Amino acid sequence: MFYFMEKNKALLLIHGIKQNSDFNTLPKHISDKFISFKKNILELENLNRESNSIEYSSQKDSLFQLKKQFELFKDSIYNKNPNLSSKTSEIKLTNLKTVQNNLDENTLVISYISNEENFRKKTLLAQLISSNNIYSFEIINYNNFEKNCNEFRDLISKPLKTENQFNNFKNVSYALYNYLLPNDSLKNLVEKRKI
Repeated sequence: MFYFMEKNKALLLIHGIKQNSDFNTLPKHISDKFISFKKNILELENLNRESNSIEYSSQKDSLFQLKKQFELFKDSIYNKNPNLSSKTSEIKLTNLKTVQNNLDENTLVISYISNEENFRKKTLLAQLISSNNIYSFEIINYNNFEKNCNEFRDLISKPLKTENQFNNFKNVSYALYNYLLPNDSLKNLVEKRKI
């Protein structure tokens, strides 16, 4: 499980670094256009997040169109510069024992991974690593966990103004804490440790 979690993180990081360094080798006007696309996409995503609306909006439509244009732009660059997409990066994986050897007694690593895109049943797997133990577990009742995450995201997106909102925030936070650390032995293990 640790292999897949860390491989996924490493692939995303390497892809981002590789993509940035690839585009830095292009002429300035092309790399400027690339940066402009990314900046405009981020601005529209922030506006959509701030509006907090589930309904259709012209901003969402603009964001979708801009992302399509950006993909076409990147595809045209890759077609004209095939050496950009053919570069491969070697990924060096760290084994679990090495991670454990680098942890002191007061430090833990907790990693969560969701398989929602690859499987029919959504699950969230967790691994807690200390210098001398490894605990793997599955977060039960994924749908309720996801519902609580969405509610938490909504609650922290704006200031809490009423006592009811504050109490709701405490309840949702505590529910998430119980999902992420589902039993007392795990809670005791993380108490007073660096995570």
